[in-house]
Amino acid sequence: MSGDGFPLNHAAPVLCAGVLIGGQSSRMGNPKHLLAWRGRTLLESCLAALYEVEELYQARPQSTAQKFGKHHFSIYIIGAGELPEEVAHGARIDDLPELSGPLSGVLAARRLHPDSAWVFIACDHPWISRDAIRWLIAQRDNRHWTIIPRQCDGHPCPTFALYEPPALRWLEACFADEGRKGLASLLDHPLTLTPYPPAELAQAWRSANTPAELAAESERKQD
Repeated sequence: MSGDGFPLNHAAPVLCAGVLIGGQSSRMGNPKHLLAWRGRTLLESCLAALYEVEELYQARPQSTAQKFGKHHFSIYIIGAGELPEEVAHGARIDDLPELSGPLSGVLAARRLHPDSAWVFIACDHPWISRDAIRWLIAQRDNRHWTIIPRQCDGHPCPTFALYEPPALRWLEACFADEGRKGLASLLDHPLTLTPYPPAELAQAWRSANTPAELAAESERKQD
């Protein structure tokens, strides 16, 4: 294993989580994170699932320490824009102004907590769930820098994925040295794992990028 990875038989780096709320949401016509989804906003839906995971971690610190790291499971809202009153008190990270797209939020988070691993969730995953997040975290090992699960169509989904510190350092170095942009640049990295989630959790990796797609997801019965 490269020296950039976390060592064998050591506790994994501390884990944080960030909901990427993005920018202008031009395809949606309105801020994506504020769109209604089953009685609340998409942002609130993502945060609710993360808070459930946080509660489980706090209740069982000994049994989950190897997967979460030794400290608190910190949750952040990443990006600009108005927030629903119910979550306006949440910790927040601004996107990097020199970048665009999800990478701007991912690298802003990495600079705030450079030694932490991160679960990043774009707010346009309406079916996000506690169990899907727990499954993703459970895939951590000392052989991979990044866990990027595959969607039902086989395409890896870097906007609901887990990034260890060396992966985030590599992304930042690639951007600085080569101008390579985008989380997808990790897909071909030899230390990236791209597993298929279990069938009962697969819907959590579906995204809605247009009003029509969100409406179609709303009409779909939960798997």
